[in-house]
This record gives sequence, C-alpha cells and structure tokens, in this order.
Amino acid sequence: MKLLLSTTLIIAELLFMNSAFASVSVTPEVSAGYTDNVYQDDQNKTSDSFAGLRLIVQNKNDDSATTGSLGATLYNRESANNYLTYLLKHKFKWPDRDFSATVALGGVSYLKTQSGATDNSYNNTYLTSYLTIDVMKKENFNLQFEPGFKATSYPNLGNRRDLYLFARLNGDITLNEQSYLNPYIEIGLNRSSDSYYNRNDLNLGVMYMNEIEADLNIFASLNIAGSTYSNRKVSQILTTTKGNGRVTTTSIDALETSQYTTISLGVEKMIDQLTLFSDITHSSYTTKSNLEYFNENQIVVGLRATY
Repeated sequence: MKLLLSTTLIIAELLFMNSAFASVSVTPEVSAGYTDNVYQDDQNKTSDSFAGLRLIVQNKNDDSATTGSLGATLYNRESANNYLTYLLKHKFKWPDRDFSATVALGGVSYLKTQSGATDNSYNNTYLTSYLTIDVMKKENFNLQFEPGFKATSYPNLGNRRDLYLFARLNGDITLNEQSYLNPYIEIGLNRSSDSYYNRNDLNLGVMYMNEIEADLNIFASLNIAGSTYSNRKVSQILTTTKGNGRVTTTSIDALETSQYTTISLGVEKMIDQLTLFSDITHSSYTTKSNLEYFNENQIVVGLRATY
C-alpha cells in the first residue's frame, strides 16, 4: 500500500507541475462483469461476478503526454482475488523526428491473497521503456518498430526478478473510411533470477475496428502468445509398430512450450462525454506437458466519462 500511495503522489506531481502542457483530461470508469473461471484453474472452476473501478488522468501537448491510472477489481464472492492496478506512463516525441520514447511504471497489488494462476496473479511491480520508430508511412498503411525492455519484480515469489527484451512490429491498415486493421508481431527473450522462468516468446495478433456510425464502434481481436522454456523438459513416449508386429517405445525429451490465446468482441457507444462499452472475451492456456491449462469466458459492461 505504501508503494500505491507513493505512485499516486508521483502521478499527481508529474501531471500538474508542468504548466506548459496544453490540456488535462480526467476519465473515471466503472464496469461490471462475470467470469466462469476466476482463478484460471480448470480443475477447480469457480465462477463469479465482479466490479471494476478505474481513474485515468492524462496531461499532454503536441510532443509529450503523461498518463496516470489507478484501478480496482472487486469480486462478489471470491474476495480473496480482489486486486489493485496502477500505472504511470510518460511518452515524448522529439520535434521533426520519426520516433518517440515511452517509459512506464506499473504493477498489481492483491488486497488479500494471490491466486498464483499466472505471473500477473502475484503481486508485481514493473518498469518498461521502448522506442516507437516510424518505418513506413503511406496513405492507407503505417508500420512502426518498437524495441524495448520490461523489468519486473515479484516480491512474494522469493523476490524473483525478470528482464524481458522485446522487438515488435505494429501495422495500421485503413481498409476503408470506416474500417481499420491493426496487426502486430513480437519476439521476446525473458531472463529471470529463477531460471525456471527463462523463456523465448513469439507473440502475434490482430485487431479489427469498424465505425458503424460516428458514435458507434465495434471491435474484434485475436492474440496468440507462444513461449518456449529453455530450462523445462517434457518427456514424451513415442510408440512405433514395426513390420513384424513388434511394438517399441522410445522416450524423447523436449522443451516445454505454452500457448496463451485470447479472442475478444466488443462494442462502444459515445454519447457526448460518456462512452458505454461492452466486450466478451474467451481465453485459453495450454502447455505441452498438460500440467497447466485453463479456459475462461468473461463478459464486461461499463461506462466511462471524459472531462
């Protein structure tokens, strides 16, 4: 909680101490949702409803923007899974240059216990920074390259510390006056103080947006995150039947892999300064060893206002 208070004070100072910034916006957001797998554990599936609260404050001008946010997710029955999120991000662009830089501090803090289903199910604090470089700019297609790093600390996991290096390509495709497509691909390398978590990543995805009307948008997205763990081995049994009918078995050691997939559909309706939104998301996680796996379906409806 001390870290959350310190982060809040830093957010307030950075957002308001610079009078040269052109505009300040404040966006409160409330939401309600339902999930059929709170702890992301297929062997002990627990469904629950939840409420979300978030406050976003942004201070920006033409060359830079500072954004701070604080959020809370509170469950109806499974209150042990209640958690807070916080983020402080600053983006700045050099005049007359085709790139910008972003630095951000964020994290997750559980109010009671930690479910431990995924890395984000533990208390963690991270620092990330990356460059956004314009590679190609055309009328209907833009391409950006983002190299960067993310350093994460997990104080309740033996003070585990991870360093993630990544390189990402983002596309921005205008299909027509109402439709847009945003594909991306990312490669990453994670090195941890606990070598069990060393991994190589390949992530890709795409988001589609259609402006049905000036104040009505629909969204669809697909994200696939694949990981190969360099210090985890999986033993597989290969069975072979020979021509004489003899059956032989061979044990093969392979590296552990995982795949995390999310599919989302969403809609938002703008009414003056208010935005009504809703989305449905299906998430699945599998590993080659089948030791870890889950499926989750979630629906969220909410309202945000911008001042």
